[in-house]
Amino acid sequence: MDVELGVHAPYYTNLASEDCSDVERIMNWVELARYLKARVAVVHPGFVKGMERGEAIELAIKNLRRIRDKMRDRDMDTYLGLEVMGRPDLIGNLEETLMMTKRIKHTIPVLDIAHIRAEMDLTTK
Repeated sequence: MDVELGVHAPYYTNLASEDCSDVERIMNWVELARYLKARVAVVHPGFVKGMERGEAIELAIKNLRRIRDKMRDRDMDTYLGLEVMGRPDLIGNLEETLMMTKRIKHTIPVLDIAHIRAEMDLTTK
């Protein structure tokens, strides 16, 4: 059977923060992905809390690049997957996720249809 494995980091991590503890927490999951020979380690980019949305996105990008650099330094070929989120307080609607994956090498979008559907429901009410 031809199956590719992915590993999903905990949902509660927040990369839109100056606190780098979540960078290290996610690296633990990326290490697990490498051990399991997973093609992708999926993360939630973070949430908007006490700052402008654009500032939160830039912080998340900065921390995602830190993770990507650590992965490169450790010779990891696992992709970092940015999951599309479905709430306004979370970074990573479809447009933002596609923009971030264009700006950060070795990342891919991960489409969660339930999240996309939730976002559609929120914007059409």
